[in-house]
Amino acid sequence: MQLAGRDAPRAEDRAMARFWAKSLEARLVGHFFLLSLVIIALAGGLAFMQARRALEHSVLDRLELFASLGEDRLRAWVEDQRRDVVYLASLIETRRQARRLLSATDRGPVAAPVRTQLLAVRELQPELEEILILSPVGEILASTDARREGEFRTRDRFFTEGLKGVHVRNVYPSPLTFEPTLTVSSPLTGEDGERLGVLAAHLNLDEIDRIIQWRGRHALSGESYLVDKQNVFVSGERFGRDQYPRGVHTIGIDAAVQGLDGSGLYHNYRRAPVIGVYRWIEGLELALLVEMPQAEAFAPARRIAWLVLGSGVAFAVLLGVGTVWLARAITRPILAVTAAAQRVAEGDLEAAAPVTTEDEVGTLAQTFNDMTARLRVVYDDLRHEIAQRQRIQEEREVFVAELEAKNAELERFTYTVSHDLKSPLFTIRGFLGLAEQDVERGQLERFRGDVATIRGAVDTMQRLLADLLELSRIGRLVYPSAEVRLSELAREAVSVVGGAIAERGVAVTVADGMPVVIGDRLRLVEVFQNLVENAVKFMGDQAAPRIEIGGAAFGGEAVCFVRDNGRGVEPQYREKIFELFERLDHDAEGTGIGLALVKRIAELHGGRAWVESEGPGRGSTFYVALPRAS
Repeated sequence: MQLAGRDAPRAEDRAMARFWAKSLEARLVGHFFLLSLVIIALAGGLAFMQARRALEHSVLDRLELFASLGEDRLRAWVEDQRRDVVYLASLIETRRQARRLLSATDRGPVAAPVRTQLLAVRELQPELEEILILSPVGEILASTDARREGEFRTRDRFFTEGLKGVHVRNVYPSPLTFEPTLTVSSPLTGEDGERLGVLAAHLNLDEIDRIIQWRGRHALSGESYLVDKQNVFVSGERFGRDQYPRGVHTIGIDAAVQGLDGSGLYHNYRRAPVIGVYRWIEGLELALLVEMPQAEAFAPARRIAWLVLGSGVAFAVLLGVGTVWLARAITRPILAVTAAAQRVAEGDLEAAAPVTTEDEVGTLAQTFNDMTARLRVVYDDLRHEIAQRQRIQEEREVFVAELEAKNAELERFTYTVSHDLKSPLFTIRGFLGLAEQDVERGQLERFRGDVATIRGAVDTMQRLLADLLELSRIGRLVYPSAEVRLSELAREAVSVVGGAIAERGVAVTVADGMPVVIGDRLRLVEVFQNLVENAVKFMGDQAAPRIEIGGAAFGGEAVCFVRDNGRGVEPQYREKIFELFERLDHDAEGTGIGLALVKRIAELHGGRAWVESEGPGRGSTFYVALPRAS
């Protein structure tokens, strides 16, 4: 049993060997496949090397650019701090404080306010880590760090050079903190040239990290850092000095500290392979390094190599499975029709099967496309019919709502008209009886008064009927719509009611340049006429009655107004006064239809009307908004 199991694989190997030896097709395919793999491997390696060289030049160019920008920003930052220190030393207040500190026998009370001022300056300039005022002999008279006051810096270079002139002490190990420090100093002199001491500021080197960092969308994961002449990181916040008690050393750092500029491939302080640029910054005594991990820099080259290898292998495999491609070439049109049918079943009626042949499969695809085209026509017709029915239903609902509103208004209108007509009829009937009695008694004077009262009632009925007739005509325009200027309409309306205006002594002003609208000129004149008549009628006992007419354009609307200084309108009546037969003062003349006419005419033109008032005795402003002429 075990021997039979071991002999089975050998028999398969012998069969494969016989097939390989007897089949020319198998040998050609096999040799071609192996040759293809060799060529693909060579092409992938060549592509990787060429891409790596191109990427190396490109990355180095970018790193050089970042290094130049970082150096420029660093120099500019140091120069800014130098100017700030010089400016602070030149202030009269600074020199005055230094003189007071020198002349004080007990400097404690004097140094406290000076320290407060220096701390305020540091709050405004956080780049200045510590600010000091030193005497001509090097004693610290005042400092933002009170612990330093009373100490001497006689041998410190920033003090000795600061007595001579403005000095930037490049990065150096602090004798107190043993950390890298950068100090700017400037002499303090009196108005007469008297030497008062030195103003010095230790800069916040952590700010340098932010200045030299990569910025923008090309930053990637690279890093920039500074090293001084002792191979010590200038800012320990990012890296930590405890890890490098004897300084940090790499090919790039050592070359830069020696004053060399260059670039290349090397290992950084973490012993990670990087591509970097290093340079020595003259004047600041600092080495600037800008580096990027090689794995990231050359990742595109590796992707290209793998892409070439993968594409080549795929191409070789495709050559070996040509028969599969031929089978799929035959079935592909049927599969396309099946996919199109599935899309139609999912609701995509725009799906179509490609017609690639003229045989039975092509006829099937064309028939399927014709069927889907007819189905789209039926679907579009059905959708159009549904939309039309929905539109008819919506219009019907709007019509029913308008009809219900009209019926409600008609009921209110009928009640009001019957009430307003009954009053003059009762007056006529009553005074006819009185007139008959006065005639029988021969009292002609009383008879004439009865006739006058009857005539007034008749006039009231006539005005009411005339207003009702005018209201009934609002639904149609007297003249075709045309472009009209609101200023002309307002002046025409003022001339029509000129008698009432003159009788009341009202001053009327009409603004020029009012907008142009499209509408029925006669109806729009009626709008202004009713608004002006209403303003005159309800002017009250105003000693200097005034009416102002104006307007302006707001978007697609022209808004005009009629403003008066009359009685005004209370808030609860601002909507009610536009209803039929509504009169706030029943003793005033009129039928209560004028403002209703204004609102109807405005709505007929696609506009609106409203009133604004600050209250009784504060006047009113009636607004009418109409569509502007294009």
